[in-house]
Amino acid sequence: MGKRLDKIEAYLRRCRELSAFCYENGWIDNDTLRWEVVKRTTAGLEVSATFDEITTQGGGCVARHIERFGRLHLQLNSAGEVIAGQPY
Repeated sequence: MGKRLDKIEAYLRRCRELSAFCYENGWIDNDTLRWEVVKRTTAGLEVSATFDEITTQGGGCVARHIERFGRLHLQLNSAGEVIAGQPY
């Protein structure tokens, strides 16, 4: 299962679906990304994720780190790679 978890981690670090939980037009700080499998289904996995949204001021300086969280449903192929993600 370790390789499968690595593939999920790689997907979460680059996916756009997590940005649905950014509410101040910031970006995800991948260094703060934490996630866990909440539920396994026949269609894939449900994961819970937390991360900091980084926002900037007008001059481009970092203004704040805001903790965010959300859940995603991940559809996996037989190799354990994520083929689709859906926030909810």
